[in-house]
Amino acid sequence: RRYDLIVDTGSSLTAVPCKMCRNCGQHVCGASGRFDPAASPTAKRIGCSESVPGLRCDSCSHASGSRCGYAVRYTEGSAIRGDIISDVVHFKSALTAATGANVSVRGYFGCQSFESGMFQRQRADGIMGLQVAHRRGKVPSFLSALVDQLGADKTFSLCLSASSGLFLLGGKPPSSESAYRAPPLTLPLARGARALFTLHLMGIVTAEVPKLTGSEGAPSPVNASQLRYVPLKGVATPMLNPAIVDSGTTFVYASTPVYRAMLSAIRANLPNPERGARLCAYLHDWELASLPRFGLIFDSSARQLYVSPRQYMVEFPRGGGATRSRGRHYCAAI
Repeated sequence: RRYDLIVDTGSSLTAVPCKMCRNCGQHVCGASGRFDPAASPTAKRIGCSESVPGLRCDSCSHASGSRCGYAVRYTEGSAIRGDIISDVVHFKSALTAATGANVSVRGYFGCQSFESGMFQRQRADGIMGLQVAHRRGKVPSFLSALVDQLGADKTFSLCLSASSGLFLLGGKPPSSESAYRAPPLTLPLARGARALFTLHLMGIVTAEVPKLTGSEGAPSPVNASQLRYVPLKGVATPMLNPAIVDSGTTFVYASTPVYRAMLSAIRANLPNPERGARLCAYLHDWELASLPRFGLIFDSSARQLYVSPRQYMVEFPRGGGATRSRGRHYCAAI
């Protein structure tokens, strides 16, 4: 079976819909493509008495015996639950991609018997977590299986663009900066943090883009490095806020002072913002491009990760769609 999985650096569980699930969505695999433990001669249900490093069960009750159960609720409100399964997992080798050779390891993953919220509605079949299992109900990641069973590097590379991407497990990305379109921003992870992939956010700066003339049309390109950035009003510096790099969500989750300060900077430049808890408006391309830029500072060198309006404003289509007079409907993803 082949499954489309969301690569999630913010959680540790890998899970796919199970055949007996009555509350799972259609997804890419469809009802007929759900994982069937009885149809795989190499599949094995994990019992609560088994000792597996990095595995702890959320529940151990089942009508047909003791099974290692899991239950996870995600930040955006969706939830999943089911039983832990072990089976052989196949990856395409990057070294022999031309021949289509596979690399196979025995991995642990969840077999969903329940899904709710966005997890049920999403097109992707499931999720692939890359965190270390600190809490109950998590399983060793597939990266851990590659490291332990094949001696692979304990590294992964996740490269994303608007139209394509690359996910490399157990290998290293190109070391030469010439391989990248722009020099990568390399930052040290916070030591001793509760979760992996944690950075210390030390400050936020912002720059207002000069107002563009005219009512429509593509704006002139804005070079972020040429803008004058000033500290974000309402946020003390240095902040030293821990921030988890989470590939599984498009939203930025911030503490209340940071949240209010960022939305205040956006609202001050947003034409005709709607009333309500969420900051939304209809915007033409030139209006979207004229919203403030943010710079996130993660270390003492004051290097900034620039965030443009197209990266913090997400399109939420409304009934009737975009119009020539109003533009498209966007909301701040913070």
